[in-house]
Amino acid sequence: MKKYISILLAGIMIVSLIGCRNEEVASTGPSDDTEPNDEIASAYEITVGEPVTAYIYPEGDVDFFKLTTSSTPLAGGVLVFSLTSFPIRPNMTIYNHDKSEICAHYDDTEGSNLHIWVDAKPATIYYVKVNAWIKKSSTNSYVLTVNYTDVNDSNEPDNDFANASTINLDSTYSAYLFTGEPTNKDDYEDYYKITTSASGKINARLENVPTDIRPEMSIYNAVHSQIIYGYDNTYGANLTVITDDIVDAGDYYIVVKPWMTPTWHNEGDTAPNHATNPYTIKIILE
Repeated sequence: MKKYISILLAGIMIVSLIGCRNEEVASTGPSDDTEPNDEIASAYEITVGEPVTAYIYPEGDVDFFKLTTSSTPLAGGVLVFSLTSFPIRPNMTIYNHDKSEICAHYDDTEGSNLHIWVDAKPATIYYVKVNAWIKKSSTNSYVLTVNYTDVNDSNEPDNDFANASTINLDSTYSAYLFTGEPTNKDDYEDYYKITTSASGKINARLENVPTDIRPEMSIYNAVHSQIIYGYDNTYGANLTVITDDIVDAGDYYIVVKPWMTPTWHNEGDTAPNHATNPYTIKIILE
């Protein structure tokens, strides 16, 4: 009888140990290779275009990631941050290189995807924070993917008189009204330089203006004094600026920029029109 009691007690101890082990596994949650990344200082480094799998576990978990944009093209590009297969209500915050918040978006529907785009600078670090909009956890994983759309503008850098792109009369050129992390509309400026061999009126024509841009254009003389200025308050409008008077032969500058700073970050998975649609410019002498 004692023998059977000893066997029974041993069995109870084994079951108890197995139960404790299962509780221990449950308490540690799923295996997450990106942890620890609960603070921006310990952000997990990811690569553009390569999905990463992670978990919001336990409740209150926050995941930070960081990435670096390519050094080319010089104009920069558009980052699209995408959360997919998110098992709970998603919340995502984007930070710039000095860890200042750029924007944040969430979705109040459990299991919904979330996308954010940002006009980004080249060769720059960005951070993204992922967490649950309403504090909750899940043992189901989510996927974070960051994609980058290049803005290939061969005229860059052309943001001041010294770096103005030299163009010819009666020829059509294309460029983008784009910059990463703008502080104001002047950051978008494109400078062009023309040389006239005869006197006449300078006629500058913008066409194919992006649908999210309201155009502005000025003509300057050789000593950088403004001759005439024009704008159109309609998104995507073409714009023509003509000098009122006949001007002498010589060097002149045309400066193109948005009349107002366009939206440079928002919710969505598509790059903005100003990053994918170049405008055209043509200068003639009348």
